[in-house]
Amino acid sequence: MYASQETRQPSATATHAQVEPAATAALPWWLYLIFCALSVVPFIAVANPPIVDFPNHAARLGLQCAMSDPVVSAMYGFRLGLIPNLTADLINAPLCGIVAPALVLKGTIVAALAILYCACWQIQRSLYGATNPFLLFVPAMSLNAVTTVGYINFLSGVAIAAAMVALALARPRMRSLVLIGNACGVLLFFAHIFALAFAVVFFFGWFLKWPIRLRGFIEAGLRTLAMFAVPLALIPFVPSESAELSISYIAKTRALFAPFLVHSGAQAILIPVALVVPFYLLWRHGRIALHRRMRLPLLMVAIYIVIVPCQLQDAVDIDSRTSVALAYLLFASLAPAGVGRPVAKLVSLLAAVPLIAHLVTVVTVWSPFSRQVDEFRAATALLPAHATILSVGADEGDTRTNIASTVAYSHLASYATADRRVFNPLEFTGIGMQPLHATGRFVDYDVPASMPLPVEAAIALKLPDALTRYPVLSKQVSYAHRWPERFDYVVYYHFGTDPNFDPQALRMVRQGSFFSLLQVRRPR
Repeated sequence: MYASQETRQPSATATHAQVEPAATAALPWWLYLIFCALSVVPFIAVANPPIVDFPNHAARLGLQCAMSDPVVSAMYGFRLGLIPNLTADLINAPLCGIVAPALVLKGTIVAALAILYCACWQIQRSLYGATNPFLLFVPAMSLNAVTTVGYINFLSGVAIAAAMVALALARPRMRSLVLIGNACGVLLFFAHIFALAFAVVFFFGWFLKWPIRLRGFIEAGLRTLAMFAVPLALIPFVPSESAELSISYIAKTRALFAPFLVHSGAQAILIPVALVVPFYLLWRHGRIALHRRMRLPLLMVAIYIVIVPCQLQDAVDIDSRTSVALAYLLFASLAPAGVGRPVAKLVSLLAAVPLIAHLVTVVTVWSPFSRQVDEFRAATALLPAHATILSVGADEGDTRTNIASTVAYSHLASYATADRRVFNPLEFTGIGMQPLHATGRFVDYDVPASMPLPVEAAIALKLPDALTRYPVLSKQVSYAHRWPERFDYVVYYHFGTDPNFDPQALRMVRQGSFFSLLQVRRPR
């Protein structure tokens, strides 16, 4: 399967490859193509994927196309602007009425992955003169913290950043890098601000030279500023909310598992653990080479991941999503060192492990979850337009109904926003983050970004003095204060537990296998 590569020389663009150990076995293009094709099956074959933010994004794109409907415009406004998070919205704009929002999102994911796969192929060819089996890990990690949570715009930014690296290897002169950085950097800015940050940090490491000295550090910084001058100059003009600065470093360890993070917590841990031992043994015996041209750039990104908070304002998983971007470029920069095709075959088998696990997940998790979504969307047909809905979630519940994970169900109410024209306060509407915003009387119900309330919080928020009695509740859930007086319906994800968590305040309207639609009993 693998052709010998012992006499093959690196390409002319691989200026540093001559001092690197060459890959001992070339990767057949058809094998890489098979891995790439299989990796996008989950996003194409499943109608309603358990991607956490997918319903929210689909609802926003649907509202974007329905702004002429007075029912919609009474609740929401949509305005494109200088917002560094717009890939899907810009793609959707000319496709309104032609392609369904869900298909736009799926197409965006597949297109971003395709660009990423091509860029990583070219990166490895430029570094080593040919591709090698480590490249198979790029499509093999297609289900990760970025794709399964639904950071679709960020994924498109990572694809652009990878293409920039491929171009930089082909055109390494500073003049070319300035053109590449500013042209692609503007695309990165509108794709996602954290993808731009990833690229800036990477190319800062690109310009560093070992050993690192103060002068070299300053020169690298100045070159990076020149390379990204235009997109960086746009940042001060991004509108923002005048909110108190909020950062969090909780759950930093999540970044370690992010490249293979799927809905099963066990699988997210088992796959990296299963790969650690053979990778360590290969490294211990000198069978893995990381190209020296990529060492400092990847090191700078790793340091950035350690330093950056998990959450900044309403933006979350900053470190975890960057960890996924790092993993893509890391696998593109590795090669088997020394002699022997067995190493290449072992690496190929290791890459097949996460890919097979992901395909199994499609059958055992994604498809059953999609049928649950069909059940939920059919049940919401009874909701009247302009009804205000509150989402509440139970704990894990019965695993027979909680198929994916609790978080995967968080934004299912967004399907009702698109299907029934109800007002759902969990639609993403942050100033400077999204083009969607609440209008009219619905502004008081809105929150920039949040998740379903835990049952305990929902019960506590009924009290008139809840926000003073429980100060911890006041930030992202104040929109739900005294909710029985303000909301019409509650979507309760019970997952097989008691289907009505507050019978005195709520009347059962429709009970599903994992959810209940509850009508609020108005206080007299």
